[in-house]
Amino acid sequence: SNLKRGHFKKLGSEIGLTKKQIVSTIQRMQKNKVKALEWLDRSFLSENLRTAYHAILEERYRKLD
Repeated sequence: SNLKRGHFKKLGSEIGLTKKQIVSTIQRMQKNKVKALEWLDRSFLSENLRTAYHAILEERYRKLD
């Protein structure tokens, strides 16, 4: 995926969020990264799908930094 932090900010602006709301949303996502990965680990997905989703989430979290 070619998504970057700037894309998330642009989307937030286009849907009418303030800069503060955008920053807060991104911070909340980053803060809850461990929880999201734990939920994924406890999901009913097959091991292959969990591995694939882990890779996707890790890549997207890196792009938010």
